[in-house]
Amino acid sequence: MRFLVDRMLGRLARWLRIVGYDAVYFNQPFSRTITMTSLAEHRIIITRNSRVSARRSYRLILIHSDHLSDQLHQLIDACGIQIRADRFFSRCSFCNMPVKTVDRHSIRNHVPAFVYATSSHFSQCPSCGRIFWQGTHNNLIKQQLSAMGISYEDTH
Repeated sequence: MRFLVDRMLGRLARWLRIVGYDAVYFNQPFSRTITMTSLAEHRIIITRNSRVSARRSYRLILIHSDHLSDQLHQLIDACGIQIRADRFFSRCSFCNMPVKTVDRHSIRNHVPAFVYATSSHFSQCPSCGRIFWQGTHNNLIKQQLSAMGISYEDTH
């Protein structure tokens, strides 16, 4: 499932990426460009803009709440998205590209010494170059999802 998230929902776009969904963030007013992009790329538009026309040829979800927890629950109900721990951080949370596994020796000088010494698996965004590793943020995401009442499949 692929999403196009408008400028009113930047935090939601980032969370969708964190849990492994392809979520393009459009930081522009709702326009024909957004609708054309959604059609061309087969993306579901996610917006809070209640003035978006009901007569449309594109798929749209109108988010009702300002709260991230409610927004995620609405998407789970509307689209049936599934949250799986094995997909956490599989996309760059900044630019949305799928991250690639990299050899730990190739990034030695690009991560803190403690991280290098204690982590064996690293991935990197091929677009922006950011490096990711399994750290405490995985557990923090799980805790936050649980606190929001959102269940996830944990394969570990």
